[in-house]
Amino acid sequence: QAVDVELISRLIEDTKKGKADKLDGLTSEHLTFSHPILVVVLCKLFNLFVSHSHIPGSYGLSYTVPI
Repeated sequence: QAVDVELISRLIEDTKKGKADKLDGLTSEHLTFSHPILVVVLCKLFNLFVSHSHIPGSYGLSYTVPI
């Protein structure tokens, strides 16, 4: 297993808080304060990405807002 629950939990805890949301409208606070089962679901999802050697094209999209 390439990704485990402990790794995902640690990464969520280490995300910077108070940042702008992404294209999907989620902020790091959504992940931090979500139900603990989300970490298990994310673990399964990321392991599927690894086992199938495929990441959806829209997965890493972002945008820049000029100030």
